[in-house]
This record gives sequence, C-alpha cells and structure tokens, in this order.
Amino acid sequence: MSRRFAEFTEKGYASLIRTVREGYRFEPFGTRESRPHVLWRHDVDLSVHRALRLAEIERGEEVSSTFFFLLHSEFYNLLERGIMSRVRKIAALGHHIGLHFDSSFYQNGPGLRAIERRLAGERRLLEDVVGKRVRAFSLHDPKPAIVRLLSLDRIAGMINVYGPAIRTQYEYCSDSNGYWRHSAPADLVAPARHQRLHVLTHPEWWVPVAMSPWRRMQRCVSGRAEFVVRFYNRALARDRRHNVGAPR
Repeated sequence: MSRRFAEFTEKGYASLIRTVREGYRFEPFGTRESRPHVLWRHDVDLSVHRALRLAEIERGEEVSSTFFFLLHSEFYNLLERGIMSRVRKIAALGHHIGLHFDSSFYQNGPGLRAIERRLAGERRLLEDVVGKRVRAFSLHDPKPAIVRLLSLDRIAGMINVYGPAIRTQYEYCSDSNGYWRHSAPADLVAPARHQRLHVLTHPEWWVPVAMSPWRRMQRCVSGRAEFVVRFYNRALARDRRHNVGAPR
C-alpha cells in the first residue's frame, strides 16, 4: 500500500513541481499568458497545516499557486487563531487566496441570485480573514446541476474556476480522494501534449511518509483532536484548575 502511494509525499510533491515547472509557467487564475502555463490550485478540505507545508515547498521551488479555503469545513475553523495565522502565512509566501464555496450549506434554494449573494458575503469574510484580495472561487463537491447553474466565467466579482472558459480551454486533472483522477500531471507534460493545464490538489493527501488515503485522512483528524485536547489541558493548567479524570 505504501509503495502504491509513494508519490503522495512531500518529497514526491517537490519532484512533481519541478517536473511541471520545466515546461510550464505557474500562473494565477485570470492570467492572459499565451505561453504554456498551468493553473495550479489547492482546495483545502481537511488541513490548513498541510496547506502551509505545500506552500512552503512551492516557495522553495520558486512557484506560486492558489489556495481555496472553506468557511464551512467540518475539519477546520478558518476563524480560529492558529488557522487564521497559517492562512495569512500562505498569503505572505506569495500565494493567491481563493474561496472554496459549499453551496449545499445553504437551504434557501439553488437560484443564481441567492448563490451570488452568498458568494459575495463569503468573499468579504475571507478577505477580512486574510487581508488580501480574493479573485476566484471553486465549488466544493460540485454537483452537475450547480455547475450548470453557475455556467458563468465570473460571479460575484470572482473568477469561476468551473466556468466554461477554463473548462474548455484547459486540460484538467485532480488528486481527489487521494489518487489521481483523469490523468496525473506528469503524464500530461511528458511529452508536452497540452499548452494549458488546470491541476487540482488537496493538501491533506501530501504527507511526510507514504500511506493510504484513509490513513492520510485519519492523520489529519487525529492531529486535530490531539490539538484540542492539549488546548483544554493547558487552559486548565494555566488557570490552576483541577483537570478531573485526566490521565497522568
């Protein structure tokens, strides 16, 4: 199992970035670049900690990408002090920040105007958190009906990465669920068959040591749980209160 997923490590990620960088420029969404280039995007579903690590690796390889953050994640709280700090560090490293929008969170119907209002509101909140302009959004777990409804290249003043221009003009691949879907980036660039690439990665899948996707998910969840327990214990110790039942 570890050998099967050996490429999904920090070392493998750096190697992948170097491979793509040889033939492609890393560009932000909205670029007008005509030379071969890649729109490299991260949908941060599980772990902002992993996102920061990939941002550091990319900085070391002298490229930048776009990190899309959820406001309604079950796995992290964007308004939490430590999480907010890491998002701002990612922006400070020279990366772009996008909104990862979960339309299923809202129960007021799938009308375009209603969604546009929600997008605008979430954009303002994310910009306040990051202190940086948000120029693009991606859909979280996009359903075909929502993609069709939002078949515009720009909505609420942001680039729609699922809009028709990007979907029709870029070759797409994704590591959703911890393995490459459609194609792997290395297969698309060797030989260079496409002038424009759109690559989606999820930071939680790229870890120090190779493991299965389920173990990578568990690693994120366990790390989060351990942090919360430490936070609770330290708060009681700081205030000199009894931590009844805590293991010694």
